[in-house]
Amino acid sequence: PDIPGAPGRAPVAPRPLPAGDSFPVRATFFPDGRRILVESKDGPRSFLQDLEGGLPKPFGDAGLDARLVSPDGREIAAVTA
Repeated sequence: PDIPGAPGRAPVAPRPLPAGDSFPVRATFFPDGRRILVESKDGPRSFLQDLEGGLPKPFGDAGLDARLVSPDGREIAAVTA
């Protein structure tokens, strides 16, 4: 896909993402480079963040710690507290 900032593409200036009600401690990029899976410091709690902007959206219930995104971006591995 045509992802700005990807190898072979023009660099993109860094920009802050909104943290919503919590601060992220770990982030995993989706393979398409358009979203990240974020773990909250208030966790375990996971969120999906669209890199185009907007507030993070909760992923699953509180207590679900999502950590890995499959290579095709269709599945997410998680553990419960």
